[in-house]
Amino acid sequence: MSNNPDIEELTYKRNALNAQMTKLIEERNRTNEQIRSIAEKISNIDHQISSMKKSHKLNKTGITDHALLRYLERIHGFDVEEIRKELMTDSLRKCLQTYKTGKVTENGITYIFRDNAIVTIMID
Repeated sequence: MSNNPDIEELTYKRNALNAQMTKLIEERNRTNEQIRSIAEKISNIDHQISSMKKSHKLNKTGITDHALLRYLERIHGFDVEEIRKELMTDSLRKCLQTYKTGKVTENGITYIFRDNAIVTIMID
């Protein structure tokens, strides 16, 4: 019977350590989830930065694509919104709604899209 207090004491200590370990594991899991979430946000920001750099990239003349588009629209009378409507067919709209990133070919034109937006067009 003299061993009983020792066994009880060790059992108590073991249970306390198990409880402490369980809390630490739960904390680690929460921390890992926070790390994953932050890493995803960083990745999204990196992607946005990359997209912005590409869209604002200067060509050899020092004119951005945005400035060129506005020139065509305002000086040469291109109706940019009408062109957007022409590009966005029903099947292309469905594809953008279904898939976040990818490409689809219609009538010999390949549309490349990323984050549910057309980013470039290639003619086959």
